[in-house]
Amino acid sequence: MNLLLFFLAGALSASPTARLEVGKGTVHLMRAGSSVWLPIETNTEVLQGDKLRTYADTKAILILADSSTVELHPWSLLHIDSLDSQGQNFRLDMGSVRSRVAKFMRRFQVATPVSVCAARGTDYNVAVDPDQQGKTSVSVAEGKVSVKDDKGGEVLLAKGDSVIVLAEGLQTPARSSPSEESESPPRRRRLFYSVMGAFVFIAVALVAI
Repeated sequence: MNLLLFFLAGALSASPTARLEVGKGTVHLMRAGSSVWLPIETNTEVLQGDKLRTYADTKAILILADSSTVELHPWSLLHIDSLDSQGQNFRLDMGSVRSRVAKFMRRFQVATPVSVCAARGTDYNVAVDPDQQGKTSVSVAEGKVSVKDDKGGEVLLAKGDSVIVLAEGLQTPARSSPSEESESPPRRRRLFYSVMGAFVFIAVALVAI
């Protein structure tokens, strides 16, 4: 029995962890398998399966093992689903977080009631409004983020882009600059008109001769 407890303790201690720094205000933690919210202090160890809840005056940052960070804003509820070496997955039920993702991280996702936001080497914000059926707003400060809705839609956001996801699906993203897709057709049309103009000029010149 003692040997079994020894191995169980070793397995638990080897579980991936993160560290929460509380700069201001109150943060409550619910451990995996528990139903009790407890107030926690700065530098508290956070494990897979835990939940974090912030309040009106909260300023806190979750620091991950690979140096990625998740900044929790006021009135947020965040589930820590996984912290393993294959990737890190979170669920945001309400509030907002700002994630700064290490470039070598294999997978980093923030799920909401209506979307999944996946990134690598990125700085981006995700906000959820629980009063509007999980309305999710995503904006990118650096890098790229793939945003999927639960209807099968997907959009890729670059630096400066943003998008809103509603219960009925993705909305039209706001782009900081025209994408290649939107720029390519006009370029092709200009090339076509230039070529056609050259042919017309040659035809007119031949007729004149």
